[in-house]
Amino acid sequence: MNSTKILIVEDEKDIRCSLSELLRKACYQTIEATNGRSALDIFSPGIDLVILDVMLPDMSGFDVCSAIREKSTVPVLFLTAMGSEADIIHGLEVGGDDYLKKPFLAGELMARINSLFRRSRFYNAAPHDKKESFLFCGPLKLSLDRNYCENNGLSVQLTDTEYCILRLLLKRKGDPLSPRYIYEQVWNEPFLDNSANTVMVHIRSLRRKLELDPHHPKLIQTAWAKGYMISKKEKA
Repeated sequence: MNSTKILIVEDEKDIRCSLSELLRKACYQTIEATNGRSALDIFSPGIDLVILDVMLPDMSGFDVCSAIREKSTVPVLFLTAMGSEADIIHGLEVGGDDYLKKPFLAGELMARINSLFRRSRFYNAAPHDKKESFLFCGPLKLSLDRNYCENNGLSVQLTDTEYCILRLLLKRKGDPLSPRYIYEQVWNEPFLDNSANTVMVHIRSLRRKLELDPHHPKLIQTAWAKGYMISKKEKA
């Protein structure tokens, strides 16, 4: 068993135990919480990923995710029966990286978890034997080698998904990128009906963190009927 720790926040015992058994068979360490308060008490920098139910007995999983986001960019996967488009959008807006509806297939769950870990490990690794490279757009500075962002000289905390999207937009600065292209490049999964909404919510979150006026963005622009882009004119 490796040292990777996954926090499972689920009040239904059968589901929680099944998840824990599945993950242990995949050589992950698991920590279990039955409600939101205990999850926040347990959470620490040693947790590598959180699987989070929404309908918890004491507080909403959305509120738990918001609290975690105040101190960490750890990947958060919502796993819940609340699968409406509004629920999914809200889950992503509060900082979730992905959203999987119950009932789920074990293979799909493991694919989502492995994808989140690949992004997290690759983009959070500090550079070792080479000089760190950066992308720039006006006062915005983004590392090409790890999840590190500065805007106007101040560090900006991005989730791994937000970082991947921003990195892609900066590398293709001046080119409008469709939601399909962004989704398939970042998630490495086929584009589905609700995938455009997933991309839109993460773009909205990036704008809140980077734009002076998120409702009138100058950095991450919408190219009508084409997608999203960062202009070559450095107006950030």
